[in-house]
Amino acid sequence: MFYNKYILIKVFPGLKYFRPKRYLKYPPHQEEEKLIEEFFFQFIKKDKNNHISKKIYYIPIFWTNYFMKKNYGKNIRFLKIFIKLFNFFTKKMTKFTIVQFAGGTKVPLDNTIIFSSAGSYLSDIGTNSLYVPIPLISKSHKRVSVKNKKYKVGFVGRDTHTCRQDLAQHFLAMKDYKIKIVDDYNNVSEFENIMHNSIFSLCPRGTSPTSFRLYEALESGSIPIYISDEFWLPFNDSLEWEEFCIFLKPEEINRIPFIVDSLIEESKHLEMITKGKKAHKNYFTMEKTSHEIITYLNNANEKN
Repeated sequence: MFYNKYILIKVFPGLKYFRPKRYLKYPPHQEEEKLIEEFFFQFIKKDKNNHISKKIYYIPIFWTNYFMKKNYGKNIRFLKIFIKLFNFFTKKMTKFTIVQFAGGTKVPLDNTIIFSSAGSYLSDIGTNSLYVPIPLISKSHKRVSVKNKKYKVGFVGRDTHTCRQDLAQHFLAMKDYKIKIVDDYNNVSEFENIMHNSIFSLCPRGTSPTSFRLYEALESGSIPIYISDEFWLPFNDSLEWEEFCIFLKPEEINRIPFIVDSLIEESKHLEMITKGKKAHKNYFTMEKTSHEIITYLNNANEKN
């Protein structure tokens, strides 16, 4: 078991089998950029500025890559057997892991903090464990500052949840709204153009309670309208999400035109865009998220 002498986070060895290379490029613009699971693994080995007085063990599994390799997590019998043994032999250890895969780790981990980008709805939570939200972020998009945006509200996305169908039915023909449901959005430039040119961006949940689009909107200078039956929000202790984001349940989408028009008429949207850009810069990058994870572990250690 190795650990950097400056870091008291130990990294479990011997788990390379569970760190396969990624072969699916998603989102389309991600290309060869690392997912948060991969990024944090490299980050924790290189960073020498983290000091946690109590030993905590990092489980360096690339959950998303592994599940994609195993037919989207359908063929994970070996993982289930391994985790049962792992829980038994590490039951006195405090652990943590990072997972981006929609729905969590799919296996119960005991005594573990699970930093999850996309909820826990597919996973049983192990004994004395908890899920902590982190952002669902991807490679940065091309940054373009558009002063006079073409659309009040924009959306380009796949039909991965019933609320997306409802949005299309409600707003497809509305003036100053650009709504496009696609089978697959490989046209990255069109996606970026619509988002950059939208004052507000619809960010409906997809397979998971959240969406990459929530953070892509903030990065693009667009106000996210986050639509979900469960809001998966990271860094709640540090951020006032309501200052730069609108939250609606799927049954409330008929309120969107009133909310949008009211904010624009009162010029409140300008401040929301500014605060959203600041939040993205300070919190929603791979490096910032990794630092926030370390901060959380330090704070949890101090409480104990």
